[in-house]
Amino acid sequence: MHLNAIADRTRTHRALLLFGLLGATLLSPVGSLAKLETWRQDTSAAFSKGRRERVVISDGGRVRLGQSSSPVGKLDVEHVWDLARTDQGVIFAATGDAGKVFRRESHDDASWELAFDASDSQAFALTVRADGHVFVGTGPTGQVIDVTDPKHPASRPDPEVQYIWDLAADSKGNIYAATGPTGQLWKLAPDSKWSLELDSKHAHLLCVAIAPDGTVFAGSDGEGLIYRVGPDGKTSVVYDAPQSEMRTLLIAPDGALFAGTATESGGGGGGGSGRASFLLSRDAAPPSGSSPDTSPAQTAAAPDTPTGPGARSGTTSTPSGGSASPRPSSPGDNAVYRIGPDGVPREIFHARALIYALAWQDDRLLIGTGPEGQLYEVRGLGEESAPIARLDNGQILALLADPQGGLLLGAGDPGAVVRLAPGSVAQGTLTSDVHDSKLISRFGALTWQAKLPPGTSVAL
Repeated sequence: MHLNAIADRTRTHRALLLFGLLGATLLSPVGSLAKLETWRQDTSAAFSKGRRERVVISDGGRVRLGQSSSPVGKLDVEHVWDLARTDQGVIFAATGDAGKVFRRESHDDASWELAFDASDSQAFALTVRADGHVFVGTGPTGQVIDVTDPKHPASRPDPEVQYIWDLAADSKGNIYAATGPTGQLWKLAPDSKWSLELDSKHAHLLCVAIAPDGTVFAGSDGEGLIYRVGPDGKTSVVYDAPQSEMRTLLIAPDGALFAGTATESGGGGGGGSGRASFLLSRDAAPPSGSSPDTSPAQTAAAPDTPTGPGARSGTTSTPSGGSASPRPSSPGDNAVYRIGPDGVPREIFHARALIYALAWQDDRLLIGTGPEGQLYEVRGLGEESAPIARLDNGQILALLADPQGGLLLGAGDPGAVVRLAPGSVAQGTLTSDVHDSKLISRFGALTWQAKLPPGTSVAL
């Protein structure tokens, strides 16, 4: 059975939706004992056994045209950890393993330009302040640097901070930093002064998000907690996930909080599951008297010292510069949770994958995962989900929605920025799995159900 779905190129924003029913009636030869058999293809599992090109199959058994993807320039990096866009449309990419930040103008033929070359090996996080200044957080010396200012002024929340895992800016010009290895949330005020907002007692706070009313949320490793810091400064735990690592947070337009986990098989956080696992080391022992402040690239972790997000302050040495080598990861069962304005949590997506990034676009939640480089979408409250793209890269580490409807994906292993085009491809094909009727037979009738927006058609 061969399904050919064609969309008019002038209406590529329209997607053909083939609802889950492809049926064939098989008839045995005339003259023999008639046997009528009905063969149905009406589930995601059934459709997935066939061969598909440029189509998307949801878990509800709907088939529709996919979206095209293409690389955005070329970056000679191992990981694109984060992406950010200014109001002028300039794109910034924070990368590893050389600690570089690149910028790209908004026009189509623009190329990537070096915006900042950090002394640290990793540029982990980006945020854009209300005044348009772009800041980057680094490791392993825990610096926050103004990339926009030609002088690149840098500051550090505290001498014990080694990693700035995530950054977020509020409407008042404050920047919040999720840090490790002491699991603290720090605030950088517009006057460049740091203040401690939360000491979680975990090794790492890996993600931070800010609601429109100024409420700050932060996710931890170790126990998979989501902390809330209210505008009044009061702190509480809003959710304790079954998984041990809370990897990414997103505030949706309706005020709901989405949270994604990245726990390895066996239940442990860290390992190869997130940014906190891509720590650097040298074989040589650390120089005597070295410290994160005086020798940021000369200290090595002892062989038996934990270096992932599960390690606590006081039990780890500072990882040094060099080439990052992610440990092989085996993903556990991870999930995305939605916590509504009423505070009630609900699981809306789960997969045996590491959930690295979330974005909201066109009334759907987009989920970037590893280690297979899959991009998923979830509609509604989890009623329907689908894998909509798969990269050759191992991880989708960052997502950035395009105001024109496209989507930028920051990838790792190797590093790249990929653009998912808006709308649908012009044509897609679904060839069903082979059905063996066991006897010489012929088709008596063939039916399907489909919803065809204007400009689309189905050919069989």
